[in-house]
Amino acid sequence: MQGYKRCFNYSGVGGFECVNATKDPESCGGCVAPEGVLQATRTRDYGNYEEATGGQDCTAIPGVSATTCRRGQCVIEACRKGYAKLRDASGKERCIKHVLNSQLF
Repeated sequence: MQGYKRCFNYSGVGGFECVNATKDPESCGGCVAPEGVLQATRTRDYGNYEEATGGQDCTAIPGVSATTCRRGQCVIEACRKGYAKLRDASGKERCIKHVLNSQLF
């Protein structure tokens, strides 16, 4: 099935799971490994599925309150209170904490 990736299941059960890397906000763009686990960006073909790393958990982006995954890219729908949505130089959206003028002095 197009867009699906064969990803290792790190939940303690082991094995693999198929995720839709084009739409799943917790595996957007590919498989996601827990923090501290080395991720290669290689893709290995397993018949109709691929085991790919290099995905992103959109729900773990700092300051985000609502996000989706579209075509394998995280899209920030809304930021938490006190944060503003900005696009950085590379074109990625981020939620940046507000700094009020009164906090500067």
